[in-house]
Amino acid sequence: MKFSTTSNELLAALGLYLAGLDLVQYSESEDVVYDEDPDRPAYAWRELPADPDTAVSATVTNDARDRDHWNPDYYVRLRIRTAENSAVDADDLADRFFNHLHVPDHYYQPQTWPGGVRVIDVRRVVRAQSATDSNNRLMRADSYRITLNPPGEIS
Repeated sequence: MKFSTTSNELLAALGLYLAGLDLVQYSESEDVVYDEDPDRPAYAWRELPADPDTAVSATVTNDARDRDHWNPDYYVRLRIRTAENSAVDADDLADRFFNHLHVPDHYYQPQTWPGGVRVIDVRRVVRAQSATDSNNRLMRADSYRITLNPPGEIS
């Protein structure tokens, strides 16, 4: 069985979606250099970049098909980091992401993200506690369940 949306396609679509909302800096170019911007963190896949201090990484932590085999749940962890003593801290940024991503209970809000990724539900399932890293930058990692309705090639 083949579903057309891969983990990498989902991470790219999420980055482009958040950039379209002006919440992050994101480029699909591998050699991009991001500016430090306390309001718009650099978006990266899997691991946080060394620079800039203000950044968010997205990682797929699970691909679950147990609730509905045809509409898979991808669990995505957003790890947010902000510069030391930043006016906008990791909690502020994480809350912004929540306000734009999370779909309330009993509310159907299908969306098509960049690249044709069809999203039928987004729920924050973990809101983590903030903590500082070894460079005194504030970090928080929230996890979301993103339910897709892939258009595709099921064989």
